[in-house]
Amino acid sequence: MDRESNFNYRADGGPYDGAYQMSGDLSRGVTYAMAKEVKAEMGSDGVAILEALRKLPASKWNRYWQDRAFWTIWRNGDGAGHWRGGGINCF
Repeated sequence: MDRESNFNYRADGGPYDGAYQMSGDLSRGVTYAMAKEVKAEMGSDGVAILEALRKLPASKWNRYWQDRAFWTIWRNGDGAGHWRGGGINCF
C-alpha cells in the first residue's frame, strides 16, 4: 500500500484504483473469486454487495472490501505478481 497509494484507499491512479491500485479487470475479477466464501459468510446480502462492487472502481470500495480483495488476490504470496512493476518490488 505504501508504494501503490501511500496508504490512500481513495487513490485514483488512472487505470488503477484504491489502496492497492487494482485495475478494473482485477477488481471485478476478485469479486468472483470471493463469491463462494462471501455467500457462505453473509448469504445473499453479501453476494448483492459483490455485485454492486463490480460496477465501481476499487477507490469507491470501503476499506474492508479493498483489504479483503487484496488478501484474496495475494493468496499467501502466490498472487504477488499482480503488484510487480517499476523499479521497486513490493515484497
